Amino acid sequence: MIQVSKQRVLVAFLALIGLACSQLAVSTGILRGAEAVYSDSWHQLAGVRLAPSRVAIVCVDDPARAAHPGIPLAFWSPLFTRAIAVMRELGVRTIGFDILFSVAADAWLEQLGLGDNPSTSQYDQPFKEALSQGDVVLAGQLLHGAHGPEAVRRPVPDFYLALPSPKSDCIGLINLHSDADGGVRTYRPRLLRDQPLSFGFLLAVKALGQNPQASQWRFGSRNLVDQGAALPIEYCGPPGTFPQISIERLLAPGARNDSELAPLLAGKIVLVALGQSGLQDMHPTPYARSILGVVPAMMSGPEVHANIIESLLAGQFSQFVPEGLRLALLSVVLLLASWVSVKSGPLRGGLVACGLAMTWAAASYALFRQHALLPVAEAQTGILVCYFGALVARLTTEEKQRRKLQTMFRRYVSREIVDTLLAADKMPDLGGKLYHITVLFSDIRKFTTFSEHMPPDKVVDLLNNYFTQVSQAILEQGGLVDKFLGDGVMALFGVPVHQPDHALRAIRAALAIQAIAQQFRQDAYKSNRPEAPAFAVGVGLHTGCAVVGNIGSPERLEYTAVGDTVNVASRLEGLTKALHWPIVASMETLCAAGPS
Repeated sequence: MIQVSKQRVLVAFLALIGLACSQLAVSTGILRGAEAVYSDSWHQLAGVRLAPSRVAIVCVDDPARAAHPGIPLAFWSPLFTRAIAVMRELGVRTIGFDILFSVAADAWLEQLGLGDNPSTSQYDQPFKEALSQGDVVLAGQLLHGAHGPEAVRRPVPDFYLALPSPKSDCIGLINLHSDADGGVRTYRPRLLRDQPLSFGFLLAVKALGQNPQASQWRFGSRNLVDQGAALPIEYCGPPGTFPQISIERLLAPGARNDSELAPLLAGKIVLVALGQSGLQDMHPTPYARSILGVVPAMMSGPEVHANIIESLLAGQFSQFVPEGLRLALLSVVLLLASWVSVKSGPLRGGLVACGLAMTWAAASYALFRQHALLPVAEAQTGILVCYFGALVARLTTEEKQRRKLQTMFRRYVSREIVDTLLAADKMPDLGGKLYHITVLFSDIRKFTTFSEHMPPDKVVDLLNNYFTQVSQAILEQGGLVDKFLGDGVMALFGVPVHQPDHALRAIRAALAIQAIAQQFRQDAYKSNRPEAPAFAVGVGLHTGCAVVGNIGSPERLEYTAVGDTVNVASRLEGLTKALHWPIVASMETLCAAGPS
């Protein structure tokens, strides 16, 4: 595992990298799409956030048109005049026509040569007089060309000239600001410098009696400065949140005395717009994204303007969490994510990373309900960077440790033991630890005398053959061939992988070594050299606690055991000579091995 001091440096480094990557992704705009998904999700989860009480929508819908068949919209000015009169009488504050008047009946009739007819010469005059009173806002449109905004399309001159001066105070641009994905999530108070205010913003300004020509305006407790920046639209709710009233109710006889109509309009800003026949004025808003099975719904332009007006008059504004606080919170979360990812395994680290990402998202939604904006995608990007960075560091470090284990143990323990070590979630502690083990010492009896009767090359062949078979016997019992001591062998049982039956394994290995010695006694070495002593092996076994780890100098380390247990096993091996026993095992070993 990574050392503690190195872990701390790695945690800090990963958190710094995660923070840098998240901020780089934000600055390059890579996360805009993801942030839009979260913003849209929060809107849909919140549902209706503010019940409309300041804005009403009057629709020129299909039933109203059916009630006046044969009258084109260009000839509706008398009907609009009647509706305006009723709304004023019911106490409407300001009226906005979200209809771009491009044709005036008077001018059209004059082109047809009907302008001298007394019944038609003043067809639009009552509507013009209604406009002159200053409480009506007409729609204008910013026209775009190949190189950007080019001009403002104003209402037809007949109606434009009827507006009181300054006329720009009564014209609002109905253009809506769209994000890169086409979604309408923000608006600008003024679309272009030295041009009229946007439609909804102008109506809110006039409703509060403020000067549209000013450079700043006050809504609730906040001053909005004309800086051309886009502001988040505080949507009150999904499409349909604002009830729509058919203009036919205003045109019906006795509309002024309609007890149900008065509460719907009194003291409000009223938007007059096309209804079902004007479905081309539909826009994708946060509610137009299909999330969690929610059926996407487009929102009409008048509803978007109504949301802007309602939130402005209510003094509700969403503001981003201060940058310093946001970065501080993000740094803490990334440090936590890095620390857990470095200290824990991939599974636990991944679960914690997911938990942190979900917790941040939940906090973002909770703040959204309080009109505070906390980006989500940047935090989740940083958390992912920290997690995968820790994963790469872990894999790199563990790979080094695996190679070290393979180099250290491959020749001295069985392949199964090495594979068990490599497959373990935690690498063995090679720095020194107290283990309960069984130590085996084996030595060839009178080997010096025996070797004197053989050529040197034969001695080497004999030892190589013997050690190969003895090592295999030890490895088959899961033991570790610790070292070769001249003509002897030291082996450990119970490390580096814990074995509850290590004493029994050691006894079986000792018996196997004696079987090998028996085979060697039957070899041709004895028959060819009658004067040589018989080939015999003594084995000593002892069970107890010993310190096991990498021991030696920095230039030469050896994984071995030290302590009284090792010394006792060595002395027991020496007793085999005096007792003339092939195997001497301590009572501790016999008790640990059990009756089997």
